[in-house]
Amino acid sequence: MRFYIFTAILFLFFTAKAEVFFVPGWLTGFTPRTGSVRILKDIYPGRKISVCSWDSRRSWKITKLNSLNQKDKLLRDIVAMPEQRRENLILVGHSIGAEIVVDILSKLAQRNLKIHSAALL
Repeated sequence: MRFYIFTAILFLFFTAKAEVFFVPGWLTGFTPRTGSVRILKDIYPGRKISVCSWDSRRSWKITKLNSLNQKDKLLRDIVAMPEQRRENLILVGHSIGAEIVVDILSKLAQRNLKIHSAALL
């Protein structure tokens, strides 16, 4: 029993500083007032939720091209972060946003850089 309580305390301690980057999917225009962001605030209480908005409200063909630009921009931002901030980062990707997150995770792994965690929706 003590082990589980200790584990729960450690989990809360190590995730308390975590920042969440939400990468939305195709044809979405998420703002901090949308239901998805409210749900993320419930899942990650006390964490800063940043919506990584990008031009995803185009045809599928253009959106796929725009997702490459978003991936490159977000990867540059994450790589440029101080190590402690990056290691407390949680990436959440929805739909094609999840594909962006997976690509970023792959590029970070190639550079031996770590983040806290990722969730793919």
